[in-house]
Amino acid sequence: QLNVLYEKYQYAQGIGDISRVRPKRDNVLKRSRTMLTTGEHLSYPYVLEHDGAVYVVPESAASGRVELYRVNEANDALEHVRTLVEEPVYDPTVFQWQGRWWLFGTLAPLTNAALHAWHSPSLEGPWEPHALNPLKLDVRSARPGGTPFVHEGRLYRPAQDSASTYGHRIAINEVLELSPDRFSEQVVRVVGPLSGTAFNAGLHTVSAVGDVTLVDGKRFVNVDEQRKRVRTRKLERLKQKKRSK
Repeated sequence: QLNVLYEKYQYAQGIGDISRVRPKRDNVLKRSRTMLTTGEHLSYPYVLEHDGAVYVVPESAASGRVELYRVNEANDALEHVRTLVEEPVYDPTVFQWQGRWWLFGTLAPLTNAALHAWHSPSLEGPWEPHALNPLKLDVRSARPGGTPFVHEGRLYRPAQDSASTYGHRIAINEVLELSPDRFSEQVVRVVGPLSGTAFNAGLHTVSAVGDVTLVDGKRFVNVDEQRKRVRTRKLERLKQKKRSK
């Protein structure tokens, strides 16, 4: 069963939690439940599988650390495994390549432009910083924007292009060299906003889950009108419940 994790932003508190949605039969995502809340801002829940287990690495830069969680399928919760990196990494992205584990992300103050990496012989560490950090300085193609993938033996890394605005579009980088002391990549394609849809103001992430590809589109809404629509939907559901009794 497909589970989609996302940042549920609490505007009143100014922080995000990690929540889960599941698609219904018509592929519409249905809000389900909160899986992780820490009292500090969480976002970018990066999901990976390893040795039969499902792990989640959320962005927790507010805490100053990168944390690894394991999904407990028995109670549908996230259990803390360990701290991976003692740094406030933005959009931490973890993957395997050529026998090593890699963790990419950005650091303040250039959170949209300064790419850093760490590497390890195993998922749980120890993690060491890349010898060339920062690997690149480019607001158009540095900050991670989804799941790296391999196509025809080549490694590709989605990154955010925030040159015009945050979450505007995705740059697909082909990684040409990646070792503990070498790195190079080049942009091979740019994926723009989802034209012809309601989410045509930007494209934030691209992630692959088996034969499914998930994208995170952006839109602008009139808050007052949105609240009216939410109230209308709630009233309709209440009416339907009363009619069914």
